[in-house]
Amino acid sequence: MCKLFPDTFVEWNAWADAENYLLVERLSSSSTSEEWQEVVEMMDEGETFELESVRLKARRKYAASHQLSLEDVSLEDVVASPHGLQGWAEMVISVPGIEQVDDGASQAGTTVSTMATPQSKRKREDSPTTDEKPPGKSKSGKNGGHKPKPKAKSCAASKNNKAQEKKAKELLCLYERGQQIVDRVVGEADRFPSEWSWCKPLLEEYRSKQDEFQKSLHPSGAEDLTEFINEFRLTLISPTALKDLKKAQKDHYYRLLTVFIDRCNSICEQSHGRIRRTRVEANHTASKIDNMAKAMSAASAMPATPQTAKKNRRASADEPEQPLLPQQTRAGENLRACLLDRFTMGSITGADVAELSFHITEAGGRGVSDLALRPEVAKSHGHQHVRRNAGKFYPEPDVTYINTPLFMKRETRRVNERVPMMLPSKLFELFVEKPEVLSKSEKRYEFFNGLSCFEQHPVVSQARSQGIPVRPIALYWDGVRYSVHDSFTGFFVTDLLSEQKFLSFLLSGLDMCQCGCRGWCSLYPALLEWTRDLQKLAARDTVRYAVLDIQTDWPAWLEVVGARFWSHGKFPCPLCMINQEQLCQPHAEGVTVVSMPYELFTHDTYEVTLREFTKVVPIPDAETMRTITRHLEYKKATLGRALVCDLPQLGLRKGWRLEPCPGLPDVGQFEFTPLPFDCTFWVGPEDGRLTHGCPLFDIPGLTWESWAIDIMHSWHLGPLQQLVSLTLHFCIGSGLFAPKTIHLNASDRQQMSLLVIKSELFLFYQQLRELDPEWKRKGTEAGMGYYVGRPNY
Repeated sequence: MCKLFPDTFVEWNAWADAENYLLVERLSSSSTSEEWQEVVEMMDEGETFELESVRLKARRKYAASHQLSLEDVSLEDVVASPHGLQGWAEMVISVPGIEQVDDGASQAGTTVSTMATPQSKRKREDSPTTDEKPPGKSKSGKNGGHKPKPKAKSCAASKNNKAQEKKAKELLCLYERGQQIVDRVVGEADRFPSEWSWCKPLLEEYRSKQDEFQKSLHPSGAEDLTEFINEFRLTLISPTALKDLKKAQKDHYYRLLTVFIDRCNSICEQSHGRIRRTRVEANHTASKIDNMAKAMSAASAMPATPQTAKKNRRASADEPEQPLLPQQTRAGENLRACLLDRFTMGSITGADVAELSFHITEAGGRGVSDLALRPEVAKSHGHQHVRRNAGKFYPEPDVTYINTPLFMKRETRRVNERVPMMLPSKLFELFVEKPEVLSKSEKRYEFFNGLSCFEQHPVVSQARSQGIPVRPIALYWDGVRYSVHDSFTGFFVTDLLSEQKFLSFLLSGLDMCQCGCRGWCSLYPALLEWTRDLQKLAARDTVRYAVLDIQTDWPAWLEVVGARFWSHGKFPCPLCMINQEQLCQPHAEGVTVVSMPYELFTHDTYEVTLREFTKVVPIPDAETMRTITRHLEYKKATLGRALVCDLPQLGLRKGWRLEPCPGLPDVGQFEFTPLPFDCTFWVGPEDGRLTHGCPLFDIPGLTWESWAIDIMHSWHLGPLQQLVSLTLHFCIGSGLFAPKTIHLNASDRQQMSLLVIKSELFLFYQQLRELDPEWKRKGTEAGMGYYVGRPNY
């Protein structure tokens, strides 16, 4: 076992002239033994591991005592000696590089070693026994006139360093344990390829994670950690090596550990998840192989039938296997899809799918071999087997995964995860660009002719000049709270001609980045991919899509575009230049339905402000990258990763924030980005009008004025709601709905009036439903009613 990793677990002992197998001996440090105990147990679960450990101990101690090399000592020599095998294994000898550490259980039953007894212990043994108590420490802390050595004070930095060191050791333990399990699984898969076919995708995923682990140690344009990690592996089993490594690295030791954890934490955790699944499946497969071996031994005693003999003769013939034709491969894929569709819809059970797949495979069919189970096994394990394999091999070709920085609760840190997204181009291809949908859209096209937002759109004007059809679309996003502590934000795209709304992607509130950016680090990569796809749709040669407006509420709009909220002192409104003092005035003069006395905030003003608040900085070489990286920190006060001091040689100032941009979507990958590249710093003031830019405004025709404040938020839940409330209170107070009796107090009369109003409201809805059959279909968020006869633009 140790020879599988000779560079890590085998060390040459010059004094004994033999090899030290480090995983066999008891480790010399209690902390490192706890770290590696689980790894040692996973190295070999056979019954001979403990016995082999005792034999190796006895041989090594026999060789050290007789000044022989380990290769010259055989097991027979040790057994034939006067002490025997057990005597040499339990003997305590002094060997350089190997220390015997007694645990609590062994101290009670063992004798004192041959090493010299400490002086204080000898004095206690030689002194006569009396009834007097030994002198203890006084209240002043003195013992025999000498002051005790003060203990080192622990600080937050030392605790953090210890935590980083422990975390790095845990990651290496996970990596080594996974490698051992994978090696054993590969060996068993070579022996029983059919029964271990389930492990192929897991092994492929694990190998890909191994490649990612090696690449993360030495990424292009960043510091190489390979040599440091190889030396750090030895420190897990040798405290001396740990001291030497700290002495060699000096101040860079904990910094390199932090970089290693930041790069490889998520990779090792994901690999560990794959290994846990592999262990569960391996135990299940081992029991299956045992049952299969018993069945084969029972079948071998039965005489062979003519059909079996004929099958064996055909299998033993040396005939070359014919390659599959393309139509055969497609037929196998269709068969697999048909069975899985029936299984998903509940038309057929998992046991039937597994049994049918078994018979199809035995008959020479293709495409369902991984779903097959023998009939006697399929009855009890068929459903679980089909669900597991269908999830692995049932593809999702329509989903695009975006690398997004998220905050994972299980790791309590910022990590990169893949967020699924249905791109608008794929959604329109699947559900809009159909003959039946396009035929209905031609009739509704006339509603948009004459609208200024459509006629003056740059995409529409350019497409009409080239004779290319255009479809108007709209964007929508909003947050939904589904529990007390969590919510999610959904981003939708709407085809206005067919009135179909499609969900593109979701982001959970608990998973949003918590580096101080208020979730912008997680939003930007997804919005950037969304923008790029919509830009491609606006420049197609077949059918072009023009984004007419964005329909969302006030908080959702401010979160994405980076504007200030209504409680801000200088800029409480995203559409005009009003301040908080003017906003809170009881009467606003000069405000009409079509105009207001304050200057509007237009898209031109937005672009000017954005240019003032951003600065593009080129990163030409590694020295510039290291200089900036050393002075970047995540802070909530600066809304992200910002500079903690001035860098006059680069023209950078304290407080400037590293901003996501197309060349650097994730600010956490600044030091790992290949050189050269350009980064963007946010240089705006703390109380500025904007907190960040928005990539959506790079879509052709989409401006700050594209935000359509819908009727529900601007009128129904605003002035109209206040008017209805005041009217109802006036009617209730005047006694219009109150009963005629005089024996009720004021609260009862008010309650009775509310019940009357409620009953009349229900009767009104009932009559409206009977008279207008289309009443249920009215009031949609993105229907024709928003664009016909309504002044939204």
